[in-house]
Amino acid sequence: MMGDFDWTREQTSERDDPHRDLVVTGYLMAVVIPIVGFVIGIVVATRQTRAARHGSRIIILSVLAFAIYMALIVHAIQQQNAYQPQDPYSSSCDSNYQVCSSDYN
Repeated sequence: MMGDFDWTREQTSERDDPHRDLVVTGYLMAVVIPIVGFVIGIVVATRQTRAARHGSRIIILSVLAFAIYMALIVHAIQQQNAYQPQDPYSSSCDSNYQVCSSDYN
């Protein structure tokens, strides 16, 4: 009776789908390189196969990943610009005490 296991139509069609590799690549690229994942998501969404339902998910995932990456980049730039050590011998004014170093000369 062990050999009588019957695969359902959905399980076999998912495994035999010729666009399966494209869908997997789309999900991976959506996370690693969101712009490429977005394009692959559009390609998958326009297919007239069962894989087309993954297209919108790939597009959403790539947009979310892109937004997260941009937020991290902007945050890193702001943190880098926030910390700028001042040269103690410069003639600029100290913003904390409103005293210029040229007043001591």
